[in-house]
Amino acid sequence: MDAYRKTLLMFDACNLSGLAHSFSKEILPAIWDEVRARGGGTEQVNRHPLCVLWTMKMASLAAGECLGEKCVEAFGAAYRAVTERVQSRSG
Repeated sequence: MDAYRKTLLMFDACNLSGLAHSFSKEILPAIWDEVRARGGGTEQVNRHPLCVLWTMKMASLAAGECLGEKCVEAFGAAYRAVTERVQSRSG
């Protein structure tokens, strides 16, 4: 399954270890492939919309809360980028 589609489905996850395993084995390699193809590196991976959404979900499962305005804005921007990508591939 495409990393972008899988990201939109992972919001229902409730198992942090399963989520971390999927991120490590499936999502992170896809992010690195995409970033390297554009000549990027670690900084671009860290700020990639998929990375932002997965790490925020992991933080929420670890009883963390994202209440700050900057965090909410980062989530919104990442979510829009991922949904736009999925929609563009569907149509």
